[in-house]
Amino acid sequence: MEQPNDGRLSPAARAQRDAMKALVALLTEPRASLATSVVGDDTPYEPTAMRLLVSPIDPNAEPSPLPPATRDWPLATGLAELGQVVTDAPNIRCAMVDGADFAALYPLAKESNELTRWAGGGADYTVRFRPLLPGESGCGS
Repeated sequence: MEQPNDGRLSPAARAQRDAMKALVALLTEPRASLATSVVGDDTPYEPTAMRLLVSPIDPNAEPSPLPPATRDWPLATGLAELGQVVTDAPNIRCAMVDGADFAALYPLAKESNELTRWAGGGADYTVRFRPLLPGESGCGS
């Protein structure tokens, strides 16, 4: 980059550079560029509900190089009955958990990963967890 006050730059090019620097500053350090009423302190988001995608383990799937952990499903509703079948993927069920079910499941989900198998009803399942953001609900968008 040229020097900040490079005489070779036209006034328009200097103005464009200043605008680009202001944009970069806003994106990298928003608190320095915006009022504190616009950008507050960082706090981790703590969800109150999750969307789950549940599918039985495919017996023909290539085995993982890492041994998967298996956990017992903690909720009263079994994995085979949980939620509703996804229209274009009949082997996948979608469910939303909140309240007491969320409180029971969330700590276990935080300790799990994508290889974790969930055992329930005599079969093993994969469960994909997605915390719901404010304004989201159920299995819709």
